[in-house]
Amino acid sequence: MNHKWMIILAATAALAVGCNDDIDPSGSGSPVMNFLFADNVGTSRSLPDTGFDEAYQAARAVMSQRYTIAEADPDSGLIRGETVFLGATRDRILGSSPGRRVPMVKIRRRGGRVEAVASVAIQRQGSAMFRQYEPYEENYDSIPNKTPAAADAATTPDQNDVWETQSYDHTAENEILNDIERALQRANDD
Repeated sequence: MNHKWMIILAATAALAVGCNDDIDPSGSGSPVMNFLFADNVGTSRSLPDTGFDEAYQAARAVMSQRYTIAEADPDSGLIRGETVFLGATRDRILGSSPGRRVPMVKIRRRGGRVEAVASVAIQRQGSAMFRQYEPYEENYDSIPNKTPAAADAATTPDQNDVWETQSYDHTAENEILNDIERALQRANDD
């Protein structure tokens, strides 16, 4: 096989499979994807003397007390709360941007023990700022010079939004984990 084709095949395979460098736990990627695949996102705590199912049920109960549940999968152990939108803050040089909190908990098995990981990502919206400073393309011949996809017509507004993870609320993460431990303790006491 030609070396050129081997390089193309290897590059295609790397793009299809991905690699750990594609995950940006502290940056602008999807908080759900970061949470699922990155080891250092969120706050984790070992839950001794408990099984996976008991830990999952306790975590689901705690999350439902704090948030509306958006997604819960007992097979993967992921529980995601509805996104909580925050007001706009003036935290940027060029203006304000709305924020949101993305709360999640996952229960996982790690080395023969059960572990709970809580993540509350704090994100800021950036798409409005990017569009505001997008270069304007003059059109003097009345023929459209943008495709519908380029003009955002082929996508939904939610798909066009760009959210950047600014930080994680470690206080809220620890409170969630404390509540899970208390719920498991109450279940063991009964």
